Amino acid sequence: MTEEPKPKIPRISKWKGIWKDDRGRFIEIEHWETPEGLSIGEFIPRHEVSEQFHYREGNQVLDGSKLMERKRGEEKGWPL
Repeated sequence: MTEEPKPKIPRISKWKGIWKDDRGRFIEIEHWETPEGLSIGEFIPRHEVSEQFHYREGNQVLDGSKLMERKRGEEKGWPL
């Protein structure tokens, strides 16, 4: 008798929040990671066509940019 694979439970991302990357862009990282362990983020401001990007340990998988600074309070010039 074969055992069915266990469903992967999403993990809470330690990167959750609003970040500025090394290229000066603002990114909002979602609360949950993908089953593969990738954090999901979107650029702020959002455009009509919303595009999500994946991050592994703070590095964007697509273009290699790095999350550098997390929003901590009411920083001047930061969104939201």
